[in-house]
Amino acid sequence: MPWEEEQERLTQEARLSVASPEEVLPELKRIAQKPRFELMGRDEAMEALLVERGHPLINLGLACYGTSKEVLAALYKHGLEKPADAADERYKRGLRIGCLSNRSVPAAHFVLDFPCQLIGPEEIHRVLAAGDDAEAEALICNPSVSDELLEELYKRTGAFATLAEERWRRLIYLSRKNERLVTKEDTDDMPDMGHYRIHHAIFHLLETAPVHNHWLHVLYGLLDQLDFLQVAHPETIETVLSRWTKLDDKMEGYFTSLSLKDEFRCLIAALYGRTWSNSKSAVQGSPSAKDAAMRCAYYGNAQLSAQEMKAGYSRDQGVYVFATMYNDNLFSNSKLRKLFEEEQLGWGGDLSARYLKNFELVRKERPYLESFLPNDVRTEAAATKNGAVDEKAIARAVETAVNKIATKISQQIYIALLVIAGIYLVYHYGLTVLGFLAAAVYMIGHGVGIW
Repeated sequence: MPWEEEQERLTQEARLSVASPEEVLPELKRIAQKPRFELMGRDEAMEALLVERGHPLINLGLACYGTSKEVLAALYKHGLEKPADAADERYKRGLRIGCLSNRSVPAAHFVLDFPCQLIGPEEIHRVLAAGDDAEAEALICNPSVSDELLEELYKRTGAFATLAEERWRRLIYLSRKNERLVTKEDTDDMPDMGHYRIHHAIFHLLETAPVHNHWLHVLYGLLDQLDFLQVAHPETIETVLSRWTKLDDKMEGYFTSLSLKDEFRCLIAALYGRTWSNSKSAVQGSPSAKDAAMRCAYYGNAQLSAQEMKAGYSRDQGVYVFATMYNDNLFSNSKLRKLFEEEQLGWGGDLSARYLKNFELVRKERPYLESFLPNDVRTEAAATKNGAVDEKAIARAVETAVNKIATKISQQIYIALLVIAGIYLVYHYGLTVLGFLAAAVYMIGHGVGIW
């Protein structure tokens, strides 16, 4: 280590003890960004001294970036105390959120059940059941939260067993942003079993979540954030695909010509179409399957030939493209990938952005891969793939739903007006006008789409 860095380390405690709170906060953040081996075994006396200064900004910094278990627990307990006024309430809420989002403590210590080990199961339940959205998000989206808690979330067990369905659904939607879902930490000695159990719990959720439009949007959003190279390999997908066919959904898909329900089923099939049963791996579906989802299972997982790719594209067009971009075998064959990118993907648009998102995930393991798409297409897609696709799709879904509701309301208003007009005419002109009324109502009703 250069002497300048050694000097900084040796004088750090003295500097922070006299530094302004505005200087202490970024210093704590910088320390928290150090590698784990530097945080482990760290002298935590400095953090205890900083707490004694009693400054709110320093305490907030320690809550977010401190490494001391004792200091974190004390700050959280202080955050639960009754606030003196509105300003104190905001400060104490910030302390709780900082502690719940802290990643330094579990990095510096072997805390197997963070943060429950520090704040207790009753407080965990309070945050999950009644905490405000920011508290719940800090807990559920913290990549260092215990794997067991995420597993319980998707299985609706443990702390989540008694939650109201709407609250449970909200927490699952928030969890899509947790980086732990896309962070697989295998070692030479052992696979990442925590990650393995989380992803099997996610597939279990697809098997058990209520078949409802609200859940369709939540689960689509969750699956859309996963790394397709890290998902579980279930024993079968037929049960999941079958149960979601029962949903009465007429909303258009986000990215294909299918209904949103069937597009969701195709996403499930493309992600999970390679199953594992009886110690054997198998690709589900076939290119000639009657169900589009089972064709997508094949497109997304089989060792496709150029002939099969051309036939699939000819039959299913955008649906085929939507599923095939999840096929890891495609990225391993430059000739087939060139065919897909240049002749089938289409340049620009949401599908290109989704494909390049998957391409970048593969490049993390195989950095030598290069795309055959033009630079301008890749640049445009890069600006889209980091969130705008979801916003656009959601906006379109909301607009469609609003239009349907507005149409239904308009139809009800027309019916009410026709009834009032009919009563008025019969009252003034007698029953002789009934024939005229029937013809007028029939013509007007067809004109505005009532029947």
